[in-house]
Amino acid sequence: MKTPTDAIPLTSNRILCAIDFSESSLHALRWAVSLARQFDEHLTILYTYRLIKPTHGHALEMKRKIEEDSLQHFKLLEKEYLADPLLSYDFQMEIGFMADRITDQLRHNHISFLVMDKSMHVVNKEMFDDLVGRLSIPLVLVP
Repeated sequence: MKTPTDAIPLTSNRILCAIDFSESSLHALRWAVSLARQFDEHLTILYTYRLIKPTHGHALEMKRKIEEDSLQHFKLLEKEYLADPLLSYDFQMEIGFMADRITDQLRHNHISFLVMDKSMHVVNKEMFDDLVGRLSIPLVLVP
């Protein structure tokens, strides 16, 4: 993760890209990187997850494992998609529903637009419809 979130000026415009590490969300990430370069904006890559799987361990252990795995996945993506030294970006992992976490990002940051892959609509139509109803910025849906 090249740029810590704390180092990003609050007035900086950002492109927000929601990913789930699927092949289609990586395609959305490629689009988001291209747009961040074109508009010279900071890119925030957001991965959301929930602690819903039954487990014999503790929730904190499950959280730690999910975050370790996600960081490993991101480090591979970083090498392949984010190698441009002029690209400003950060990676954030947050627990919760994607629509809620995106709405929170919009509330606390200057987001120019949201980039997502369209398969997220198929995975959870109710969440997607709720999110679109809350948006006050352009949404770029990547096929």
